[in-house]
Amino acid sequence: MTHEDNAPDTRDAAAVRVLTLSAGAGLDPLVAALHDVATDSSVRCVVLAGDLGTALREASEDALVPVAVAALAALPQPVVAAVDGTARGAGLALVCAADLRVLAHDAALDTGVDADALPPLGGLSWTLPRLVGRARAAELLLRPQVVAANEALALGLATYVVPAHELDDEVQALAEELAARPPLAMAATKRSLAHADDDGLVGTMQLESQRVTMLRRSRDHAEAQAARAEGRPPVFEGR
Repeated sequence: MTHEDNAPDTRDAAAVRVLTLSAGAGLDPLVAALHDVATDSSVRCVVLAGDLGTALREASEDALVPVAVAALAALPQPVVAAVDGTARGAGLALVCAADLRVLAHDAALDTGVDADALPPLGGLSWTLPRLVGRARAAELLLRPQVVAANEALALGLATYVVPAHELDDEVQALAEELAARPPLAMAATKRSLAHADDDGLVGTMQLESQRVTMLRRSRDHAEAQAARAEGRPPVFEGR
C-alpha cells in the first residue's frame, strides 16, 4: 500500500475534522494527518474514530507510538475520541491522550499492555494516573483488565457513554459544540491543563493570568462581548 492508501479517512463538517483509522494502517499516516490538522485554522475540533483495537506492538511501530500520541496531545484544537469496540495498545494510548472520550455502551478499554511481556508505551503511565488517580492506574496496568464502558465512565476513563447506534451523531454534535467555542481560548485552556501538574497552583495561576491578559486583546474577546451585548450567538475567528 502507498502512504495515501494507509492515510486515515477524513471528513470535514462544521469545522470538525473526523480522522477514521483503518485496521492495519500503521501510525505513520496518522502522524502526518495530525501534523496537517495542527496548522489548519479552519479546523476547530478533531475527532479520532475507527479501528482503535490494534495493539501495534511490532518493533517497527514502537518508536511511532509516542510520536503519534505527542502529536495528538499537542493539537491546539480539542480532541474527541470515539470508541466503538475495544481500544487497546496504541489505540488505548491515543484515546487516553484525547481531551474527551465518548464510548459506545458496548465498547471497552483493554489495559493489557503486557501481553507481549512489554511495559506501557505511548504515555499510558502518565495519562492514566491523571485520569483515574495513581493507585487505580497502577492496578489497571499491573493487573490488566478489560474495562467495560459503564465502568470506564465511573472511573473517569470515559467522558460519556452513549448507545452504539447513536455514537456517530452524539460525537458529531459534541464536536460541533466545541468547534463553535473560541479557538484561542480553547487552545490556551489545553496548554494550562497540560502543564498544571508541573507548574503547581501558583505557577498555573501566573500562566493563566498571562494568557487572559493576552487574549483580552483578541478579536474573539471583542466578539464575545459584542455578541453578549447584542443578544446573539458569537462568531469566532480565532484571532
